[in-house]
Amino acid sequence: MLQETLEFFGLRRLPTQVGIFDSEQLKSTTASLQTAINQGVGLIALLGPSGVGKTRLLDKLWQDSLAAEGPYLVVRSMAPDKGQLSLSIILSEMTKAFGLRDRKKISERFSEIENFLLNSKKRVLLIIDEAHRLKPQILDQVRSLTDHEIEEHGETRKLLTIVLAAQAKLRWMLKSGFFESTSWRIMEIWLDPLDRQTDNYINWVLKQSGADRQILSQEAQSEIKRITTTPGEIKALLWDTLQIAYSQGEDIVSAESVRTAAKFDPNNLLAKINKQGFTVQDVALLADCKKNIAEKVLRGIHQGNAESKERITASAQQLLALSASPLKSQGIEP
Repeated sequence: MLQETLEFFGLRRLPTQVGIFDSEQLKSTTASLQTAINQGVGLIALLGPSGVGKTRLLDKLWQDSLAAEGPYLVVRSMAPDKGQLSLSIILSEMTKAFGLRDRKKISERFSEIENFLLNSKKRVLLIIDEAHRLKPQILDQVRSLTDHEIEEHGETRKLLTIVLAAQAKLRWMLKSGFFESTSWRIMEIWLDPLDRQTDNYINWVLKQSGADRQILSQEAQSEIKRITTTPGEIKALLWDTLQIAYSQGEDIVSAESVRTAAKFDPNNLLAKINKQGFTVQDVALLADCKKNIAEKVLRGIHQGNAESKERITASAQQLLALSASPLKSQGIEP
């Protein structure tokens, strides 16, 4: 069905396979991130919902660093399960990337890495994706890697910059007093959804996929805009919609096909909190209730106590409020 759908709509590849859209949001966030790195900021949180493009932005930073003339030396934590990531694993990844001897004692690894950083002629970055999945004690230990700093041209800068790519749950963790040290600062830089460029993005994805004619009705495009917020969501929904439209024999995709593909339920809070990295357990903890009750309320199927439902809904909304980005990334301008 895959090939038949592509041929039916005259596409050369899947919408999910297109590259990076150079949106205004991406340009602004990239500039803010580069400025923070060049200023020697120690700890940066690159925040945004699932599918907004954080990993793609960091992929580009990673690829740029591989060039001999690249301005950065980038180490990327490749551990698949960030919930099991330890300081020992991170130090091993760093020593391997720097070509250093991986010593057994953590104190010796620290010393090796510190000496390397002192002598490095490039700015050194450590990138950790899905950082909202890190255990709080590990996140606190990771922060300690940024303690070392030097004087350079009359200004103080960190020897190492750590970029934590995360969903909004990281913000909640930082505000919740989980850490041994609460005095350290983290700079928040947000990658926001497409907002007013959504129409341009949808048209761009279809063109990049090979479309040379109109295949979406205006109603279908409006429905996609209503349901989705991030590039990842748009691409996934576009492809699912095209497959349904093909099975229905629609030469021009209808809004009904979009709704069928999305199975959109405005009462389902669970999908919204998951997109920001939160879990049912997080809501249950905040609402002081049982996990199974919280899940039913979040799914919009709870028929029980109204007061309990209101408290759980309010807790979910409180967490979602943390996903609203500030007007500027703490004073850093592109």
